[in-house]
Amino acid sequence: MPSTPEPADLAWINYASREREAASPPPRRERVVLWDDQVAAHPAFTVGDWHVLPGLGQIRRGDRTVTLEPRTMRLLLYFAGRAGEVLSIERLLDEVWPRVLVTPDSVYQAIATLRRALADTPRAPTYIQTLARRGYRLLAPVVLEPGARSA
Repeated sequence: MPSTPEPADLAWINYASREREAASPPPRRERVVLWDDQVAAHPAFTVGDWHVLPGLGQIRRGDRTVTLEPRTMRLLLYFAGRAGEVLSIERLLDEVWPRVLVTPDSVYQAIATLRRALADTPRAPTYIQTLARRGYRLLAPVVLEPGARSA
């Protein structure tokens, strides 16, 4: 039976190139960059009722299969690596779309696309909760597939 991973067990989502931000206080945090070729290397996992297959760019639940755009899969992987954590729009812009000029509207659209794919709604969220003026949080549990390994 798969177990719920501890944050350290989710390193396979966070193994991408890391670099320290040059900003002064508040304390520096690691910057995680997910490139499309790295997304494809992630092992399968479940988030709530959905089986996530990053290498195929798909999520599955029952007999329903949804193919995600690369940016939507990167967003899902980022949320999965930080389940339960509040993620601000600025943080999502910096870490999911580094070196790409995108606006907060791009984040809103990507969140809406991911919610549609997960059959989630902002008014009664099962997967992605909106926290007014704070950001978003993944509510559903993330479970590594049996045999999945941490990098």
